[in-house]
Amino acid sequence: MFRNVKNKVLFLVPAALAGVIFAANARGASITNGNSSLTINTNGVPFISQWIVDGVDQYGGSPAGGESLLLDINGSSSFTTLDELTVTGSSFSDGVASVSYQGTGFTMTVTDILTGGNAGSGSSAVNEQVAVNNTSDSSISLDFTDNVNLNVDATPDDDTLTVTSNTATQTDPLGTTVQFVYTPSATSVAAGNHGNSGSLLDTSLPAVFTGDDAFDYNLSAELAPDGSPGDSAIFSLGETVTGATSGASVVPLPNSAGAALATLAGLGAIGIVRRARRAMV
Repeated sequence: MFRNVKNKVLFLVPAALAGVIFAANARGASITNGNSSLTINTNGVPFISQWIVDGVDQYGGSPAGGESLLLDINGSSSFTTLDELTVTGSSFSDGVASVSYQGTGFTMTVTDILTGGNAGSGSSAVNEQVAVNNTSDSSISLDFTDNVNLNVDATPDDDTLTVTSNTATQTDPLGTTVQFVYTPSATSVAAGNHGNSGSLLDTSLPAVFTGDDAFDYNLSAELAPDGSPGDSAIFSLGETVTGATSGASVVPLPNSAGAALATLAGLGAIGIVRRARRAMV
């Protein structure tokens, strides 16, 4: 299946190929925790453009990578990017980011909880949750795609990527490992060792790639009309970095005061987040 993003494809790819990777050319608000920071572009592509762990951006290097979120409603095979939606609210505070969107017949909220490790530990985790609610009078067939182009340790073109139906594990020769775990499992996975070319093939699983690795996971759900049971879908992404090194270009963490200026009201989940962090210790 070829996944066409409406008027957003940055690279021309054959119709037999699937997946689109976007260059990380935008910057937004940042959250910080422990040894880590996460930069989120509420109204742009990619959604996440920096994940800095102990001074090293796991999307950094040249060309830079990023993580983009895409939606397809009712099997149009023409994916919508977040900059086509209306931002209705956002909050950036205490290592937690939440952004709400309005689309035609649906709303969506993306929440990212960053749990950094101690300085020098090389560890970091992001719990990302995407909640989509059907606000229309008709059922919705929803396809959600997480499109990821990591440059582990900020060194492109030298990683090993292993993908299964619910887990993508990417390792750099320096020993750093980044893992994405998806709930529910994907309906299809596209991957390849040519991330910035935009050419990713739907692949049989499990599969292994080496080089300029990139992947996207397509998750599906059926949403009943507004007011009916089951009119919401929640997709969960567990993202971890272990063994991060400073063997590549070091990027300073964003100024926490500058991040505070981006804070808006509306999350109301700080207590839950703190309990979750204590459970991880």
